[in-house]
Amino acid sequence: MAVLVEAFTVVTRIETIRAKYPGGMDAFYRSCPEGCFCMDDNIVGVIGFCTLQDADDFAASLLDFGFTYFVDGEFGEIAVLDQTDGLVVPCPWLEFDGVELFGGESKLSVCRVRGGTSVGTAVPIRWYQRYTEGRRCLAMDGRDRERRLAFLRSENGVDYFRDIPTGQECYFENFYRKRPDA
Repeated sequence: MAVLVEAFTVVTRIETIRAKYPGGMDAFYRSCPEGCFCMDDNIVGVIGFCTLQDADDFAASLLDFGFTYFVDGEFGEIAVLDQTDGLVVPCPWLEFDGVELFGGESKLSVCRVRGGTSVGTAVPIRWYQRYTEGRRCLAMDGRDRERRLAFLRSENGVDYFRDIPTGQECYFENFYRKRPDA
């Protein structure tokens, strides 16, 4: 199976979480931003970071638990992917790909353990509902954000903007707020 890559996504192996994260998979799940966690049989993806810096900050937070981020110019036990360009730096255990969704109507970015051949894509809970409602994740750098978005308001740790080209309201959540079930 593959794991969805949306905006910027942080990926690590399940075996690494079990070995290094205090409390294992349950504790890791509770530490992730709500609605952003997905996993297959081998890897976990935390999707939807709107900026590379947000994804990098989340990945770096795992270093306190003994995860390795970079080893000899490649990703170690943590990898970061961009939904358009794939792996930000090479990773010996992970590969980037695309899969069709809804009979070819859309193409999704995914990643899987290198050499994996299983079919299917793991996505977060309620992701399909949000996708069919037209809600999409958009990756952008700081310049794009400044040029494209007009600030509207802040509410409960969420900043709301108007996307100037489309007129749609969008938001950036504080990814470090605790899940309600944590």
